[in-house]
Amino acid sequence: MRILITGSNSGFGKLATLTLARQGHHVIATMRSLDKSSALLAEAAAEDVDIETRQLDVCEPASIAGALADAADIDMLVNNAGFEVQGALEMIDDELMRRQLDTNVLGPLRMIRSVMPAWRERGHGVIVNVSSVVGGQRRRSAARMRRRSTHSRPCPKDFTGRRHQPVSACT
Repeated sequence: MRILITGSNSGFGKLATLTLARQGHHVIATMRSLDKSSALLAEAAAEDVDIETRQLDVCEPASIAGALADAADIDMLVNNAGFEVQGALEMIDDELMRRQLDTNVLGPLRMIRSVMPAWRERGHGVIVNVSSVVGGQRRRSAARMRRRSTHSRPCPKDFTGRRHQPVSACT
């Protein structure tokens, strides 16, 4: 399986990259700056696993297009890129909040829109969205919104959604 993972230079992205590569998958590890790939590549080399790296900024459509030159070649997309903003709401400036929204919310949507046309034509693909526990706090409201929403184009039966929530992990 060919798997593209965003935000692979540290944390869950790095862990997922190495774990999936150890299992024999072709993993494409992406990050905003390939300068940050040395630790990941050194660890992969020490374990004798192959990892392909590509530059990708989920906030830049041209970067996404470059990293996904042919979305049909990707079987799984792991949307992992993101960052946390800590602090009292009134102390966080608008620009930082915009950057977080662009990376954590709009970035995965851009990635999904980039693979879906090819995957819809092909008839299958897997999307994994990594989020924080905080992102799941309003489950009931989100579930009500999903029930009320309508889709302009139905998804093929091979496209399914599942929610997995780990208890905790140290990376």
